[in-house]
Amino acid sequence: SPAAAAPRDSSTLALGAKPVAGRSFVAAPAMVRDVGMPAARKIAPMPVGGMSSFREKLRREAAEFVPEAPERSLSGTVQLRLTIGANGKLEGSSVLRGLRADYDAEAQRLVCEEGPAWVPGISGGRRATLQVDVAVPF
Repeated sequence: SPAAAAPRDSSTLALGAKPVAGRSFVAAPAMVRDVGMPAARKIAPMPVGGMSSFREKLRREAAEFVPEAPERSLSGTVQLRLTIGANGKLEGSSVLRGLRADYDAEAQRLVCEEGPAWVPGISGGRRATLQVDVAVPF
């Protein structure tokens, strides 16, 4: 083999018979393996402006909410699941965990009617319809 012919202290190693940048390299067959392409990861939909500013806006606006029965106001979080289309449009929402009907309706109003535009999620390297969970604190 060409690598065996070269002296040990030489800066020339062999990769086949081709030097690379003035040096040649020996590929160790046991160290070379085909691991394939990594799977494309999913990227969740994001509100334009970022999730942290969206959460802050929800917190501020939810703090101004006056429930139907102010003497029976609640404290807690309404958990919504949004479906964001591949075009970035909000396609639907559902309440995963609610507080009371008036709080749930206000949470959906804040997110669906007054919420931001969305950047679509990515799945398999392409824009896709994906779901994202949003918490609205009261």
